[in-house]
Amino acid sequence: MHTTFRLRGIASFLTFLALAFALFGAPGVLAQEHNRASGVKATTVEVKEDYKQEVISLVDRALAYIKENGKEKALASFNDPDGPFVKNGLYVFAYDFYGVNKALATNPALVGKDLIDMQDANGKEIIKDMIRIAQGGGGWY
Repeated sequence: MHTTFRLRGIASFLTFLALAFALFGAPGVLAQEHNRASGVKATTVEVKEDYKQEVISLVDRALAYIKENGKEKALASFNDPDGPFVKNGLYVFAYDFYGVNKALATNPALVGKDLIDMQDANGKEIIKDMIRIAQGGGGWY
């Protein structure tokens, strides 16, 4: 799983934004789609870099949306499964720094839930790790 965080002045909202892969193998899926659509073989490295840029672009758009429309309207938009922040297997999600989910368009039943102790299949504390990264200034998870 790869996720990127950008806080630039948004930390005052006590919400951090992230983009995540909806599919664990999303770069490979994108490579297959790219190959079919273009007839040109893309290397995994090229696809990963393109995908990374797509992630960064979506995060930047989400941050601009928050600044322009405010936190509440932004969270409503992030929670819309047909909205502009769900695209190509990517989606914006948000948690507060206590681990409460604030936006998750792909699974609305989790919005408002305290997920601070959530772990992946290997026992890694996903939400705690992402909060730590966000509080450290951001980066990839």
